[in-house]
Amino acid sequence: MALVNEKSRHSLQENMNKIVAPTQIIWGKQEQVLDVSGAEVLAGSIRGCQVEILENCGHSVVMERPRKSAKLMTDFLSSLQSTENNKKHE
Repeated sequence: MALVNEKSRHSLQENMNKIVAPTQIIWGKQEQVLDVSGAEVLAGSIRGCQVEILENCGHSVVMERPRKSAKLMTDFLSSLQSTENNKKHE
């Protein structure tokens, strides 16, 4: 059984542009499960998303590069918090 059938795969691609929440994509450059070009597809479909491609990393980015992944996520969340604080003070 496929993880994602063909019909749902197209549905996902058709609806990614509806995502309005702040989004971060962290992808391993040596990914062998899902081609790294998938990050570009997501980036082109989700407005304003932040994309990070990690060198020397495959599918399990948080396991293979835990410190780098944690820093990227922490920085992303901090930037969201800063943006929210700035909006409150305007």
